[in-house]
Amino acid sequence: GFHLASLPLDSRLGKLVVFGCIFKCVEVALTIAACLANSNPFLSPQSEREKSKRAKLGFSESQSDLLTVCRAYHRWRQLKGSVENKRQLSRFCRENFLSQNRLEMISSSREQYRKELIGCGLIQQHQRSEGNPDLNVNSENVGVLRFVIC
Repeated sequence: GFHLASLPLDSRLGKLVVFGCIFKCVEVALTIAACLANSNPFLSPQSEREKSKRAKLGFSESQSDLLTVCRAYHRWRQLKGSVENKRQLSRFCRENFLSQNRLEMISSSREQYRKELIGCGLIQQHQRSEGNPDLNVNSENVGVLRFVIC
C-alpha cells in the first residue's frame, strides 16, 4: 500500500506495476500498464479489417489481448533498436497494422513508470537497466502474468 500510494498512477495501473516488481515480470507489467494508459497500438481500418485481424493474430499470446499487445510492442522495440533504416520500422508497422505514434507514446509512458519505480525504491539503482533478468524471471510465465494483470 505504501508503494502504491507513492506512485502517481491510478490504483489499477499502480497495482499492476507493483505486482510486476513483486512477481518479477517488470518489463511486461510496465508495457501493459503503458498500453492501458494509452490507445491500443493496433489499427483496424474498415477496408482491411480481415488483414489487420490476421496481423494481430501473428502476435497472439495465450488468448490474451493485453499479452498480444505486449508482444507486438516488444517486437517493435526490439526492431527499433536494431534497424538502421527507419523505413524498415515503418514497413513493420504498416504490415502489422501498428501505429508508430501510439507505440512511441507507450514507450514514453513505460520509461516514466520505470523512473517512478526507481524513485520509490521498487527498482534498485543497480537493477535499473531495461530487461534486467533479475526483475524479469517470470516474464514468460503466462500463469504469473495473468495473475499480475488481474
